[in-house]
Amino acid sequence: MKARPLSATHTPSLALVDSDAQTRDLTISPESPPRTPSSRRRPLHQPHRLAKVDTITVLSQPRTHAHALHILHTHRETMSNTYKFTIDKREVTTTVIATEPELDQSLKDMLSTFTPKFSTAKRVVGLGIEKRFETIHNRGPKVCDRVAILKLCHGTTCLIIQLHLMSSPPFSLSGFLQRPELSFVGVGIKHSLEALVTEYGIKCGNAVDLAQLAATVKKNDIFKAFGLFDLAYDFCEYCRFDDHVEKMVSNFHDVALSNWGVTALSGKQIEAATWTCFLSPLGIGNSFVEHISKRAQPHRD
Repeated sequence: MKARPLSATHTPSLALVDSDAQTRDLTISPESPPRTPSSRRRPLHQPHRLAKVDTITVLSQPRTHAHALHILHTHRETMSNTYKFTIDKREVTTTVIATEPELDQSLKDMLSTFTPKFSTAKRVVGLGIEKRFETIHNRGPKVCDRVAILKLCHGTTCLIIQLHLMSSPPFSLSGFLQRPELSFVGVGIKHSLEALVTEYGIKCGNAVDLAQLAATVKKNDIFKAFGLFDLAYDFCEYCRFDDHVEKMVSNFHDVALSNWGVTALSGKQIEAATWTCFLSPLGIGNSFVEHISKRAQPHRD
């Protein structure tokens, strides 16, 4: 079943623009009371296992036509580092990258999906990291964490970059993250970028923390404590999870504590990384950046 378009009576509303050049209504109402983060979330438990088959199909029945986020199927291409997921009826392609040549080509491919250079619109890219944990025995055992994975997502293209497998910080990645026409968004992105600078010397130009931006738009500091799925739930009229999908998505918090420093990531890790990075720009990032851009433009009579 196709989702009904959101009602035109919703006010006030912002234009939500994604990479498929589709426009949706995003209602941001300062009067609406915020939810307490994670209070509606189900208890965490073990996520579903990815079977060792080529195609896995998961069908979910939406709660309403307009407020449902579907996972239709998950497909892993045989003998390849490219994976395909269907999220919100979109086929999302995720590439796991472990070498610089692969990274160079993948970044070029992602740049080719952006809007034309003459466009004044900001290109929004979701950014996140995952860490590996090490035990250091200098002056007694101590557990420390280091960045293992960098996640980037624009439109329906997601990249999982295994930085810990590369001999040196990739030059192409540094250039990509500092492109002035790109805006990188995420929850807690400040800490992610600080870790990238400290451990790899990789800097980022334009970064926007979605929780901070939500607090500014809604004029309520409670949103600073919200996580990605809480923000998506409150700010995206079409990002509504039915019970089955919400239950599965909540399990990704368990995967976040797994070992991301391995050479071969598990299917669960790749799926979770795709979801969390994909929702950042699609869920609320595009809308907020568009909103800020409009406010910053000079008024024309």
